[in-house]
Amino acid sequence: MNTPLPQSASSQDSGNFFDFLVSCIDPRFTALHTRHMLQLGREGRYSDFSIAGGALAAISHQNPSWPVTLWENLALSMQIHGVNRLVFLGHEDCAAVKQWAQAQPNLRHLPELEWHNAIFTSATAEAQRRFPNLNIQCRVIFLSGDVLHCNCGPANTAQPTSSRMALPASAAIPSSDRQGFVEFIKAAMRSRNTLIRDERRALAIGVTEYGLSATEAREVFFAHTVAHDALPQEKLTDEVTAFLRMRATKQGVVRKADIELAIALVRRRAETSLSRAEADRLVEKAGRTAFGPGGGCLRPRGSPLRS
Repeated sequence: MNTPLPQSASSQDSGNFFDFLVSCIDPRFTALHTRHMLQLGREGRYSDFSIAGGALAAISHQNPSWPVTLWENLALSMQIHGVNRLVFLGHEDCAAVKQWAQAQPNLRHLPELEWHNAIFTSATAEAQRRFPNLNIQCRVIFLSGDVLHCNCGPANTAQPTSSRMALPASAAIPSSDRQGFVEFIKAAMRSRNTLIRDERRALAIGVTEYGLSATEAREVFFAHTVAHDALPQEKLTDEVTAFLRMRATKQGVVRKADIELAIALVRRRAETSLSRAEADRLVEKAGRTAFGPGGGCLRPRGSPLRS
C-alpha cells in the first residue's frame, strides 16, 4: 500500500518560498549557481536539480526519460520539501541548448538568448499544465556571474540586471516571506556584502524575491542594517538627524513611511524605554536640527514631520 508523503508545514503555513532550481551540469557554472542563490538569501531554501540543458530537459524529445525524471523530482520535492516556486536557470554558451537550437530551422539563426526564451516558454507551459499553482521564474546566468531575468511566457521581454540584483520574471508572487528577507539581510550583513550599502537594490529584492511591499522591505532593511547598541539621547538625536537628511527630498520633505522608521529607531535604540509621544518629540527635534525651525519637513504648529 502506498503511503502519501507528508506536506512541508513550514511552507504551507507561513507562505515561505522554497525553490526548485533546474540548472545545467556545465562545471563552469556550478559555483556561480550556488553563489547566485546564496546572494538571494536562498541558503537551505531550495532544492537543486541539475541536468544537461537545464530547462531543456522539460521539453526534450530526444531523451524522453528526462522530462519524466524532472517532473517526478519536482513533484516529490513539492511533497517533502514544500517547494512552491520553480526556477529555470539557463546559462551562457550552453552546448546542449546550442545543439537543440541548431536543429530548429526557425531558431538556428537567432541570438543565443532567443534560444533560451523559446525553451523557457515551452518548459513553463509544460510546468503550468502539470502544476497550475506553481510560481515560475526564468533566468540566464553568464560567465561573468551576471544574471538576466526573463518573462517565462510567449511575450518575453527580458530585463538585464546584475547578479546581485536580478528582478524575477514572474509578476505574480503568491505570498510574502518577511522572515526570509530578514535572514537574507542578516546574511548580507555577516558577509559584508556590498548590497547593504545599496538600499534600492536590497528593497527591490525584498519586493520581487520575497513578495513584500516596498514599506515592509524598507522596514526590514532599516531594522537590520543599523547597529543595535543602545544610545544616549544626544547620540540618538544625531543619528536620527542624519537619517532624516538622507531620506528627505530636495525640498526637505520626509515621507510618512520614513518618519515611522525614524520613530521605530528611536524606540528601539534608546537607553531607556520611550513612549510613542516621547519618540515623536525626539524625531521632531531631530527634524528641526536637520532642516531648521522652518524646515520644509516640519508640519505647522510643531507636529511631527510631514508625509
